[in-house]
Amino acid sequence: MNKIFVMIFMAGTLLALNTGCDKKSGDENSGEFVINAQVEDSWGFNDHITSVKALMYREDDDDKIEIASSIFENEGFKLTLPSTSPAYRLYVINEDFDENFKGTISNPQAMWGGIHIKAFNESEDYIGGLYLEDFEKDIYTIFIYVDGDVTIKGNIHGKVYEVEYDCSLKKGWNIMYEIFKEKELFYITNKPSDANLKWLFYYNPDTWKTYPDNFKKHRNLWKIDY
Repeated sequence: MNKIFVMIFMAGTLLALNTGCDKKSGDENSGEFVINAQVEDSWGFNDHITSVKALMYREDDDDKIEIASSIFENEGFKLTLPSTSPAYRLYVINEDFDENFKGTISNPQAMWGGIHIKAFNESEDYIGGLYLEDFEKDIYTIFIYVDGDVTIKGNIHGKVYEVEYDCSLKKGWNIMYEIFKEKELFYITNKPSDANLKWLFYYNPDTWKTYPDNFKKHRNLWKIDY
């Protein structure tokens, strides 16, 4: 599995309970990409969120780049992603797939990269991540930037999953859907008609030191952000 999807895969496979509601995501605005989100409370952590940031970073570089930020108010946030993305935070698509991929990439030299949406408290401490997902149907979203139009169609016969790609990405920001079905994993760009996507909060495990009361009241916390 390639670098872009490994980042999302780790979060998606640890999903627990639904904690949010998707109002509207992915509005185009003069070349920019606007994410409007409404998040239901998660074990009282919403009381501690004051800001939300969209971060880009490469798997081989711990330096995270903030490309958008928003205050967190009325249980929600609004992120406006820029019309372009830092080139040094992108991967060449063709290099992101290995010889196990059987299929076609229309623009193999195009570059892409995804974002992580993180929540912070008033001290600017990272306290968790925010994800748009349908837990019941195992459908997850990836907000991804590409520097040119590209279609990806094909499959990878993996050790754990049979991975299928059917993606048509336009230059700029796109939403890709990751769907788990038993031992099959699908990446598509057409939103599944039965998806009930909601914004979910995953907590930073280190926050138990800062917010012990949240953990005392809810001892079954297992929605962890990595």
